[in-house]
Amino acid sequence: NSQNTPGSAHGIGLSTVQLLYTHGAHVIHGDWDAKSGSTVDSSISSSTKAQVPGGSTTFVQTDVTDYDSVLNLF
Repeated sequence: NSQNTPGSAHGIGLSTVQLLYTHGAHVIHGDWDAKSGSTVDSSISSSTKAQVPGGSTTFVQTDVTDYDSVLNLF
């Protein structure tokens, strides 16, 4: 199971990435904030207990105002 999540460095987007990860999803997530977004992967894998093992997260810097940037997320 693979999911793409934009706006993932903070708030609802971050919570969505965490929830999907705990259920074993492979989550590709993006945000314009590269510094915060890149720390999401390491913080989730070290602090979030997976209910279903095998999930993963991958961060892609994304500017939702730029079509090519959004296309790159997918």
